[in-house]
Amino acid sequence: MWKSVLITGATSGIGYALTFMLENQCEHLILVGRNQDVLQELKLKLHCPTTICRADLTHDRREVVDLIREFCPELVINNAGSGLYGDVLLHTTREQLEMLELNINAVVELTLESAKTLSLHRKKGIIVNVSSAAGFFEYPSFNLYAASKGFVNQFSKTLDRELSSKQIRVLTSCPGMVATQFRTRASKGLSKNDFFAMSPKKAARLILHQIEHRIPLYIFDYRTRLLVLLTRFLPKRWVQNKLKKAIDKIVQSKA
Repeated sequence: MWKSVLITGATSGIGYALTFMLENQCEHLILVGRNQDVLQELKLKLHCPTTICRADLTHDRREVVDLIREFCPELVINNAGSGLYGDVLLHTTREQLEMLELNINAVVELTLESAKTLSLHRKKGIIVNVSSAAGFFEYPSFNLYAASKGFVNQFSKTLDRELSSKQIRVLTSCPGMVATQFRTRASKGLSKNDFFAMSPKKAARLILHQIEHRIPLYIFDYRTRLLVLLTRFLPKRWVQNKLKKAIDKIVQSKA
């Protein structure tokens, strides 16, 4: 039983599913998201004490940091993130920098603040950074998103090693395609979810499995693990071309 759990990106997708799976495993939930109406709805539905925080982590993380320092959550799940499909020159520099701010800087700040707070209070804890299998690839037409997740993978794996002596774990979750609003947003409304995408509930269950077994880096599901493994043995240029064609198909498709 966790005394306090914090989840970012709690108002949709994986984060939303995690809130209901964790409500019976903790004494207090802290939910962070951009949609105030959904946060209020969650607070009414959940059966455990819940603190909600409406915040856009791209621009302001002060209130979330204050909550971390106040409650010292033993489990922190950094789930919020965003992406953009298509050639980097098709998007404004500003929106791409904002994506990096959310995917990298927000994750780093909340991870470090959580770890420092746990260490200060001499408490054990787990920080889960939800990354992506895309972080293992050089990914044309999905370049900055994949690069940002590659950073999260490397940062989280190394920090897990650094903090192990303090009994603070930093776990890295790398899902494949999940049936959330991510694909629609990343394509700016041009594409719906793929038939083979896993459900947010399945992704959430696999993250809880990772937490339970303290798996440092977890690529899921099995199809995604197999894909990552196979591409290590294939010509890099061939893999890049295949990835680019897949994204181009998404961008060009109609909802």
